[in-house]
Amino acid sequence: MTTTPFPIEPWVIMALVAVELAMMLLLIAAWWRIFEKAGEPGWAAIVPIYNGLVALKIAGKPMWWIVLLLIPIVGFVFGLIVIFSIARRFGKGAGFALGMIFLFPIFDPLLAWGGRAVQPAGGVITAVASAYFASTFCDASSTSRHSPSTFAISVPTTWWPW
Repeated sequence: MTTTPFPIEPWVIMALVAVELAMMLLLIAAWWRIFEKAGEPGWAAIVPIYNGLVALKIAGKPMWWIVLLLIPIVGFVFGLIVIFSIARRFGKGAGFALGMIFLFPIFDPLLAWGGRAVQPAGGVITAVASAYFASTFCDASSTSRHSPSTFAISVPTTWWPW
């Protein structure tokens, strides 16, 4: 009987590598589709720093947050905020965002191939409020130099602490 320095059989290691590769392909395809649903190029999902910038754009966050995402502990916290914001942009709630964090092999494909498209940054209520305030405060006959969007407000559709 021969002994090997590793207590794990080689076929087990190969099976684990195969499962890991399959999961990587699934997540790449899911984020590719999420980017495309948001109107961004799908290939951006596989470009290291650029995918963070595109994710920030989809989430409606400022681009300078990419610097914060690169700082070790701060990046983790801001990454969670970005994931919650992306879920919100697709019309999902906090529970779905938690699923994207803890059960990402299930929830990322659900977001990618689910039926919902990206919603405007403030949700449906923003568009209604914009139309209301534009009709109330912006008279078409006035010579105001402000556009109707100047008076739009954003009312959150759900409670978000950020």
